[in-house]
Amino acid sequence: MTANFGGIRRFSGLALVFCLLAFLPACATVSGWFGDTDPAPEESLALKHWNQGLQFRAEGQLESAAAELERAIKADRSMYQAYYQLGLVYKDLNQPDLARQAWQYGLEEARKSPDRPEYPKEQAIAEMQAALTGLEHRPVETPIEPKPAPPKPGPKVKKPVKAGNYAVLYSSNLKESNARKDFIRLKSMGYETMIKQHKDSKGRTWHRVWAGCCQSRDKALRLARSMRKKGLKSDLTVMRPR
Repeated sequence: MTANFGGIRRFSGLALVFCLLAFLPACATVSGWFGDTDPAPEESLALKHWNQGLQFRAEGQLESAAAELERAIKADRSMYQAYYQLGLVYKDLNQPDLARQAWQYGLEEARKSPDRPEYPKEQAIAEMQAALTGLEHRPVETPIEPKPAPPKPGPKVKKPVKAGNYAVLYSSNLKESNARKDFIRLKSMGYETMIKQHKDSKGRTWHRVWAGCCQSRDKALRLARSMRKKGLKSDLTVMRPR
């Protein structure tokens, strides 16, 4: 019996091909076990805005920090730590109403959201409640009112005739209306003028019109001469008003 080695060789070759085809998927599986793993998932959008907001706040860019923290909340409503930081930023911006609103929403989310290991719910709730209490009891700043402007100096008022000084007796009138006319006339000419009442021995009341106020009798006499030159009266008397 003659052996058919050619057929055996062809059969062996086909068997080898089938073995290789069957082995390739297994090799791929093994390479998956021992090869490089997939890269870690990228940072979530909410966490990205959260970190950016904290950085802006540390740099003093409060408006940008508020915008980033609001984006973090929009991306993940359950991120209660973002509400707390947002309230702090609004407080620094002197916007207490927005700070109060952020902490109130943050308390609601913290109570119903799952606990976060990096910021436990119990701590978050306590800090936001304390922040709200401090906001309600903050001291009220009294606005500083501007100081009123000093009054403008008015026109200089001539001092009235004082008793004891010398003056010029211009007229004596029983009728007050006549005395008033003389008073107006002298006043219109720029003289210091006053009316004083005087009772005589008969009990009559005279309304005397005086002009000028002089510390000395000589000065009052010069005033009387000046008045005579202006044609006012010739019978002017210099004496102390009484």
